[in-house]
Amino acid sequence: MRNSAIPHDKANSAPIAGRSESLRDGVYRALRRQISFGELGPGDRLTEIKVADALAVSRTPVREGLAALAREGLLVREGRSYVVPSLDQDDINEVLELRSLLEPYAVQRATEMARAADVAELTQALREQKAAHAAADAEGFIAANIRFRDALVGMVRNRRLRRAIALYNDYLSCLRTSFREAHWRAVIIRNFELFVRAVRAGDGAMAARIWRKHLSEGADATARAWLRRRNGHHAPDPPPEEPARRNPPARKTGAAPARRASPAHARTTTI
Repeated sequence: MRNSAIPHDKANSAPIAGRSESLRDGVYRALRRQISFGELGPGDRLTEIKVADALAVSRTPVREGLAALAREGLLVREGRSYVVPSLDQDDINEVLELRSLLEPYAVQRATEMARAADVAELTQALREQKAAHAAADAEGFIAANIRFRDALVGMVRNRRLRRAIALYNDYLSCLRTSFREAHWRAVIIRNFELFVRAVRAGDGAMAARIWRKHLSEGADATARAWLRRRNGHHAPDPPPEEPARRNPPARKTGAAPARRASPAHARTTTI
């Protein structure tokens, strides 16, 4: 288990200024962002003193921010410190099930109520993901992907539903390893292009179908990433491709032609 707070070389480690309530919210947002980006991962230990020193604030707002994250399950209290929890297979399955129940409905309603500014924000975030992918900039892609998701969640008018979606997405942030692999980034872009097209057309049912497919594919990639993390393996998944065709067996003279089945296509995955 790593013993760490917010390292000084991480983004968002700048001092937070303001009133006590704003300081608490600022600490909460800074830590939540680092968990969302995967900069704080399972096993990372946070202490009040080190977090306060990193963010140049007093220990009171740090204590309140850490407690808020613990109430949401993004941190676990261990003695006088907090730890980013490790996930087991049951945790992942439960979160994926909740996302599959909540998100298709939410994006359908959001699409039906989308404004021109919402579509423009999604389009810009998609454009940034495509540019980062073309430049082989995995970190830039992750940042743009989170902006896309933040824009989408911001379109959800139901505040409690919005908070639930954001929370359960953050639970799996440490498993976004597929974002660093070019073939999976291409799949994400393909899905998001179809999704933005549906949002632009105001077709909520189509947007929900596309998002449900996106989540289903993401479940595969999340399970693979969790298995690699559990087993200590860091090799990327193989790229999605069609299975190799087998050469047909030689036909005997006078035998009826053998019927060759069409090869099944490998299912692609993303998160």
